[in-house]
This record gives sequence, C-alpha cells and structure tokens, in this order.
Amino acid sequence: MKTDPVRKHLRRVLKILFILLIFGYLFHYISRDWDDIRTAFSTASAGSMITAVLFFGLGTANIGICWHSLLNLLGVPAGYPAAFRSYYWSVLCKYLPGKIWGAAVRIMVSRKEGMPEGSVTLGVMLESVLLMVSAGVVGGIAMTQWHGDLPSWLRWIPVVTVGFVLFLHPRVLNTLIQYLSRRFPCHVTRPAANLRPVPLILLTWMYCGTWVLWGAGFFFCIHTFHPLEPDQFVSVAGGHTFAWLVGFVAVMFPAGIGVRELVLTCLVADQTGTGTAALAAVLARVFVLAGETAGLAVIGTFRKSPKPLDPDSGRC
Repeated sequence: MKTDPVRKHLRRVLKILFILLIFGYLFHYISRDWDDIRTAFSTASAGSMITAVLFFGLGTANIGICWHSLLNLLGVPAGYPAAFRSYYWSVLCKYLPGKIWGAAVRIMVSRKEGMPEGSVTLGVMLESVLLMVSAGVVGGIAMTQWHGDLPSWLRWIPVVTVGFVLFLHPRVLNTLIQYLSRRFPCHVTRPAANLRPVPLILLTWMYCGTWVLWGAGFFFCIHTFHPLEPDQFVSVAGGHTFAWLVGFVAVMFPAGIGVRELVLTCLVADQTGTGTAALAAVLARVFVLAGETAGLAVIGTFRKSPKPLDPDSGRC
C-alpha cells in the first residue's frame, strides 16, 4: 500500500514546525535570562567546558567499546577499528530523518568490514535494549538522590526497565535467535545461540558507564557558567539520562532532537533556573556532536583491513 505523498509531506512539515517550536521555547527562556547568563559567561571556566566535551566524548567512545564486546559475544570476531568505524558512522547518521538510518548505516558499514549481516542486526537490537536497561538502572539510582520535586511520570521508569530486563533473559533471547536462525539461516551466526546471563549483566554495567560519563559531561556543561554542588551530580546526571530515554522513544524525531532538550530543561530547571537549563541542554547537544565527530576523525586514521568472512560465519 503506497503512502499518500501529501500526507507524508504534511507529517514532515509538522515535525519540523514542532522542533522549531521547541527550540523557540528554549531560546525564549535563554533570552529572558540572558543578562544573568552573559554575566556568568564572562566568568565561565574554560576548563569546565573542555572537561564537559571530554566526558561526552568518553561516554560515546564507551558505547563503541560495548559494541565491540557485544559483537564478540554474538560470535563476530571484529577488531576494535572495524567495530568503532561501524559505530561512529551510524551515530552521525542518526540525525537524518527517520530512526532507521543509524541502524541501516551500521549494518551496511559492518558488512563492508566483513561482518555477518544477521548477527550485526541482532546486535543493534540488543544494543538498544541494553542502553535502555542501563539507563533505567542509572535513572533509578538517581531517583533516590533527586534534588527538588520528582516528576510523577518518572516513577514509571523502574517498571519499564523491568520489562526490558525480562526481554534480556537468555531463554527469551535464545528463543528469538533460534527463530531467526531458522527464518534466515544464512545470516545468524551459530555462536550467537548461546547467550548467557553473566556476559549480558556485565555488558549492562558497561553501558551504565556511558550514562555516568555523559551525566558528568552535562554536570560540567552547567558548571561552566552556573555553580553546582557535588551532591547535585546524581540528580543532574539522572536528568540527562531520563531526557535521553524520552528522546529515544520519540521515534518521529531524529536523535530525539528538540524533545530531549525540552525534557532536560524541565528536569533540571529547579536546580539551575529555566534559562540556564535550556542553554545547557542546547550546549550538551553541541558537545555530544563534537565528541562524535572527533571520534570518527580519530578512528578514520586507522587503516582499514577487512578480513574475509569465514564460510561458517553465518552469511551466504
């Protein structure tokens, strides 16, 4: 069934208008508090800004390390350069319209690196679940140390996290893998059908490191022009994690752009003021993008040396 081109175009226009409306709201509060923000910027710490960019970059790199570990868990013998190349290309493509581009580019680049397509596809699915579970774990911890009033909708986060944890149960995963291996016998590697709880738990904790690093990046992003106390770190980092979760499930918006900044502003405004929170949310997006671009530039210096696929690697 073909999609009505007029309706498709209308959805695209409405999406753009909604994003512009959100950023208009954010910049309204930034401009309203601009005198105070400008004064703060005059005494801003360059060290805090550099530290923020560094933590955002390290958080992104940690996902690349987790992606390499996940590939090996699925029986894909990928080296770090190949895994990082497929990861960094995909994270930059997530800003294209449609949530599918990040996954599609990662599968395409991985295929060029000699990895079996089916196992990479399964890895992308698992990565999304592991990211959400780890975000729920870090967010749940942050809820116990929250500064100010806790929004009522955040109390559903632990429930949703438990649901994703059930999906990660090896019996559920291995049943899915067995089905895929029967449905697409040429694409799913045989070692993948032996996922065990301990490696999945370790991977979840590895992904938790990303939320802590990104949370530290956002903490120093605010601290650049607004003083924060050390005991505010947990709730600020938790706010960043919750905002990412909302942006992730907002499938209509590439990389959750606009939605993530709006939620982040609302969550930390009580601690910093609305204008400061809005500015920090926008800067956080810029710093993350800078870290992703720098990571791709660094990994691009490594020489590509694709290995031929093993006949039993799962690809016809």
